[in-house]
Amino acid sequence: PDLQIDDATLLLWKQDQLTNAEELLTVAITTSPNTTHHLLASRALVRAHLREWDTALVDAEKAVKSVPTVIGYIAKSIALVGRGEKSEGYRTCDIAFARSHSSHLTFLLLIKAIIVFMAGEHRDAISRVDDLIATVTSNSTCYVVQACPRPASTLQHHH
Repeated sequence: PDLQIDDATLLLWKQDQLTNAEELLTVAITTSPNTTHHLLASRALVRAHLREWDTALVDAEKAVKSVPTVIGYIAKSIALVGRGEKSEGYRTCDIAFARSHSSHLTFLLLIKAIIVFMAGEHRDAISRVDDLIATVTSNSTCYVVQACPRPASTLQHHH
């Protein structure tokens, strides 16, 4: 449950209807007697995907302040990196690691590699993914990690 986002939001996300997802979450947050941390974290992720970094960060910080969850810290990390605050974003991602269950570690390492890639540090991100492939013990996880496309500009060609 610590890594979940709202089901309706996920469905709209998959349908590439992020503005509708944001509106749905805003209504849920404003009409709920107790604004829940998972709705704020979900809206932060949607806003980050829309590149609305400042409002994503506000939602993520409110979510983490209310109930410090892994998904809240991930949303905050993405928003910080999106705003150009790489170091703080990476540190926030590390807090998510500290709060997670060991069964989520590979998933979180993959998320951190994505955040590093998003920050423009492509070679470092690809190196992190390669390290994951080398150390992962689950075949299904390994196949998912190997399936990640690699931009041509980050690959080194040796002739």
